[in-house]
Amino acid sequence: MRINPEFKRNIWLEISKLRLIIGPVILGLILWLSYLNASSSYETIGYWGYRSSIWSKPDRVSYIAEEVGKTALWLFGLITIFWGTILASGSVSSEVQDETWDNQKMSYLGAWEMVWGKLFGRTIYSWYLGAVCMLIYGWSSLLIADRQLAFLKRGAIFILIALLAQAVGFMLSLLGILREQHAKQRESVMYALIALFAGMPFLQQTFENRLPIKWYGMDIHVFRFLFVVLLVFLGWALLGCYRQMREELHAESSPWGALAFGVFCMFFFPGFLQGISGAPVFVNNFSNNIALINSAVPGVSIWLLHDRLRLALAISFGMTYLSILLSSKDLVGFRKLFKLLSADQIKEVLVNLPVWIYSLALNGLLVIL
Repeated sequence: MRINPEFKRNIWLEISKLRLIIGPVILGLILWLSYLNASSSYETIGYWGYRSSIWSKPDRVSYIAEEVGKTALWLFGLITIFWGTILASGSVSSEVQDETWDNQKMSYLGAWEMVWGKLFGRTIYSWYLGAVCMLIYGWSSLLIADRQLAFLKRGAIFILIALLAQAVGFMLSLLGILREQHAKQRESVMYALIALFAGMPFLQQTFENRLPIKWYGMDIHVFRFLFVVLLVFLGWALLGCYRQMREELHAESSPWGALAFGVFCMFFFPGFLQGISGAPVFVNNFSNNIALINSAVPGVSIWLLHDRLRLALAISFGMTYLSILLSSKDLVGFRKLFKLLSADQIKEVLVNLPVWIYSLALNGLLVIL
């Protein structure tokens, strides 16, 4: 069995005997402090529980296991989501700065081998430490009375968030290389990570409340919805990494994947728009005038459809602007298009057209609707 040479090279660079030992030792010390703190706070809770009749003393094992498990889960997030994404976003840009990237592009490795070799090879140590945290979290979840399944589901969501964050960070890094904006792209990754961590408590609150999510009028269990959505967006992120790597390797890259992602977003996000009841505030207030009509006029489905089309149009315009901003402005590419057009090679022209041209056509179709 042939192991990906890029993956093997990154393992040699990232893994050493000292790092394999010292990382789990530090994590063990932090979790031990969490255990001591939970034991101490349990005694305080027990004391006040006996002094007042507001609540009874909780089960000691479940309480301590829950506190240690929460610490392990947040350590997993800090290591894999925060640090792991920084590693993924710097996996290619650091090689460009060290002037080793041009030699790698001349190797026999294909785009997909380069993507997963760098993405998972560069972050292998963060996943090693994350696996230690997740083992502790899984073990503590089994000790919590009547809540094991909820805790294990939360762990699965955190793993998917980490994979998605690292894939997006890697893709932004490739975009930065193609546009020669390394510093700005890495700053944007940092801002995205801060926003992601700011939203984590809301994700945890959603799990605790067990509220269903409304999407196109359907009530969907929060875990099922988040699990499927994160898997789908992870697939899109990996496709984006593959497409950007093909561009960097100067291989032919069709616009259909990027266009399909735009159409998917135009279908996905308007589904949260439910009229007056059940919609999130940020989409429910999309059009105040239409919302007033929805509340006053029976048979709101027509107005709701208009609202969803308007939101889809706004998303389409936003993605068109981004595609124009990020697309290559190289004259050689335009000359190639004119040459193919003059040779009546229509199929090749359609494959090589920039994504923003298709986005503009889609915008025109939505405006007509």
